[in-house]
Amino acid sequence: MENVYNYLNNSFKCKCGQEHTIPIKEVLIEEGALKQVPAVISELTEKKVINIICDKNTHEAAGARLNDHLTKKDFATNIIILPAPEEKKVEPNTDYLFQIMEQVSPEGYILACGSGTINDLTKYVSFKMSKPYSVVATAPSMDGYSSPVSPITAFGVKGTYHAQSPEAIIGDLDVLTAAPEKMIRSGLGDMLGKISSQLDWRLSNILFEEYYCPVVGEMLLEELAVLMDLNLDLNGPDRKKAVEILFHGLIKSGLAMLMVDTSRPASGTEHHVAHFLEMYSVMYDRNITGHGLNVGMGEYFAARYYLRLQDLDFSQLKVENNREERTKNIKKYYKDRADFALKNLDQRFKETRVDEKKLHSKEREIKNLIAEYRPFLNKIEHKLLETRILSREYLGKIPEDWLIKAVKYGFEIRTRFTAAVLLKQLGLLDDWVDEFFEDFKLLTDDDK
Repeated sequence: MENVYNYLNNSFKCKCGQEHTIPIKEVLIEEGALKQVPAVISELTEKKVINIICDKNTHEAAGARLNDHLTKKDFATNIIILPAPEEKKVEPNTDYLFQIMEQVSPEGYILACGSGTINDLTKYVSFKMSKPYSVVATAPSMDGYSSPVSPITAFGVKGTYHAQSPEAIIGDLDVLTAAPEKMIRSGLGDMLGKISSQLDWRLSNILFEEYYCPVVGEMLLEELAVLMDLNLDLNGPDRKKAVEILFHGLIKSGLAMLMVDTSRPASGTEHHVAHFLEMYSVMYDRNITGHGLNVGMGEYFAARYYLRLQDLDFSQLKVENNREERTKNIKKYYKDRADFALKNLDQRFKETRVDEKKLHSKEREIKNLIAEYRPFLNKIEHKLLETRILSREYLGKIPEDWLIKAVKYGFEIRTRFTAAVLLKQLGLLDDWVDEFFEDFKLLTDDDK
């Protein structure tokens, strides 16, 4: 499709029948972009007080220099550095939301300086305060910079809440390239997850007529094609170029969500695995790997689901959908967070129960869909290994039984229809996970 950046701060009628609006006014990704922040902000607001929201790490990475550039251009700054608990990191939870709201100057413009957590917190605060904001990115670690939603942990469960997109996204390639390698790999994991999220979206469109936008799908396919053909050696001479391509892909993924006003284009089976693990990390007060790395792990299994589905004879598939068993598992594995998942189950049984005859009749269409994405699916294992997302360095922080539970039961964390939901209704999910997990363990054993 035409470059989506051409539609910034504009609306257009799409061939899907809807009108898409992109309220973001500026996307600036280049070397030395930090120096241009004062000029960008001056175009957006007449306010001369800037609330810079960051944490200790992002203040060191870019916040201090950002402050210098702004004060040299006669802006006054109110720097809000969110404190992290000892040996932990700042989390996107309600405690930090209140900290920001207490410290923000209501007369000032709001500027996030950070990556996932800082951006999510800031966009939600700005939305609730009915004030615009912009973001200076410090790492290509996720696709939420341009999205209209914020993943926030409330009552121990990460939920996706409606918020607002920023007015401007500024990415200084020198800052982004200098980000910790783990955060860059997290962005890669998040982006690779778009393979299964796109398949899940289109699968639901086939089986339940859920709205699907082919223009958004085409945009993400183009970004995935570039990424899958890229040499992702982050220690090589092309690191900055790889980071630039990755960051553009992540921004466009966020724009895809913004265009259809839902995270559906960029979140499916793979994200539900990550959300479950993040829920457990809160429940058991244990630090785990970054969100995008968890998404990458989920993508390994999601890709295998689709590759195996293409080989099945659909006429032999039977819909079981054992509600009693699923209720028991939710209570067992979601523990004191079970109530919301049980409500999800109630909704599923009303809205996304697979019709066996329809599934049989749609076999060719579903297999053609999988065939379209097969070049990506065939490469996913190699890409996850190439980028070391499936390395003991990251996976070692996650108990093995957590990961098994996340893959088997994580789909209950949302009402969204995905491949995992289909396999559960067919009575195949648990056996497939057990089989694929044995292969997964061999891949992730660095000593073999």
